[in-house]
Amino acid sequence: MKKRNLLKAGLFAMVGATIVACGPTVPQYDGTEVQGVTADKILIGNTAASTGAFATVGTPFNVGLNAALKVYNDNGGFNGKKVELVHYDDEFNAEKGLTYTKKLVEEDQVFA
Repeated sequence: MKKRNLLKAGLFAMVGATIVACGPTVPQYDGTEVQGVTADKILIGNTAASTGAFATVGTPFNVGLNAALKVYNDNGGFNGKKVELVHYDDEFNAEKGLTYTKKLVEEDQVFA
């Protein structure tokens, strides 16, 4: 019985710690400024191979993503905000992917 109570207490402590740790990083719209979100748009980004040997994966992915965003935006976007995509061709190179990902976050200021 004591083991079960100890296990329950440990589980609740872990769940509680996880919720507290994740709290500030969960974006919730409360009117405050959020990176990549303006009054009229939400900026998202990706890096994917659109040239080179793995372009057969990255190119259709980006075409599909752009098509989905067009339909979404044509239907009003997210609460009137259009979603815009910034894409960089990383040629399936990890070093380029990391560089472009940093650029998306730090320079382009994407939301996601």
